[in-house]
Amino acid sequence: ASCALIAIWGEGERRGAVALKYFIFTHLGSLMVLVGLIVLYEATGSDSFSALRAGVTLAPGLVTTVTMFFIVGFCVKMAIFPLHLWLPDAHAVAPMPVTIMLAAAMLSMGTYGILRFPLSIFSPAQMAPFAVPMMVAGIVSELYGALMA
Repeated sequence: ASCALIAIWGEGERRGAVALKYFIFTHLGSLMVLVGLIVLYEATGSDSFSALRAGVTLAPGLVTTVTMFFIVGFCVKMAIFPLHLWLPDAHAVAPMPVTIMLAAAMLSMGTYGILRFPLSIFSPAQMAPFAVPMMVAGIVSELYGALMA
């Protein structure tokens, strides 16, 4: 729906191209999350978070694979560098109410997704290897945003 809002009510001649870019990026991010869920379901046979958290043990390589799918998918939604390419154009072209929705809903949804999915499924010990890379990605994104502002 937000793609249509950008394409129809966006400002300027580039609104169609920007809407397409936004559509491709956000749907590829959603696809990454979906693939992570499918891999997790195929490996465990369960789609219940509580059942997964309670006692299913996964190979470390599978935990890494599933977590990477989740993180990359939700980092697209959060516009973390270098997966941020959709954000500047979308905010520049979209009308103000759509920009507010993108900032409030999309970016927050990515943060919620990272906190909800991998952190609620896997143990803290399984998630520990991802702490430093995620901190580095956040710092790089913050610095990049500050320098480009």
